Amino acid sequence: MTRPVPPSARGELDELLGVVSELVDRVLAIEQRDQRPEQDTADARPPFCWEELEAEELRETWHELGAWVRWLCERFRIDDIPPCWYLHGDLVEELTGLWLAWLGAYHAGARSEDPVRWLDWLARARARFARRSPRCQINAHKEHGSPLVHGEGDFTAFVDLQAATTIATEV
Repeated sequence: MTRPVPPSARGELDELLGVVSELVDRVLAIEQRDQRPEQDTADARPPFCWEELEAEELRETWHELGAWVRWLCERFRIDDIPPCWYLHGDLVEELTGLWLAWLGAYHAGARSEDPVRWLDWLARARARFARRSPRCQINAHKEHGSPLVHGEGDFTAFVDLQAATTIATEV
C-alpha cells in the first residue's frame, strides 16, 4: 500500500526526481555517444538568446513559439500556463527550452527514445508550472500585485513592441 506524500516533502521529491532524470539522461548520452552516426538536424532549431535576435527574426520566433504553446496547452490539457505567459520571463525561458527540445526530439534524425525523454522534461516543467507564483487567471495577469487584462491582441501588441524596440536599438 502506497502512502501519500506529505506536502512538506513534495519539493524534495520533485528535486530528487529531477536529479534521477538528469542522471538517466547522462547515462543514456554516454552509452550512445560513440554508437550513433551523425544525425540530420536540419529540422531542429539551434538554441538562441532572445536578446540577440534581430527584429524580423524576433517577431517570427515569438509567433512560432506562441503557436507551439497554444498547441502544447491543447494537446496536453495544460492549465498551469496562463494566457499571459509571454509577460513572465521565467515562463518564456522554460517554454522556449521545451519548444527547442521538442523540435529536436521530433525531427527525422532524432533517436527513438528522444520523444520519451522530452515527455519526462515536460512532466518536470509542469511540476514547476504548478508551483509558480503569482497565479494569473484568464483575463487577470498578476505581476507585483497589479492586475492587467490581456488577450490575443495583447500578445500581438507585445510582439510588435519587442520587434520595434529591437529595430530602434539596431539603428
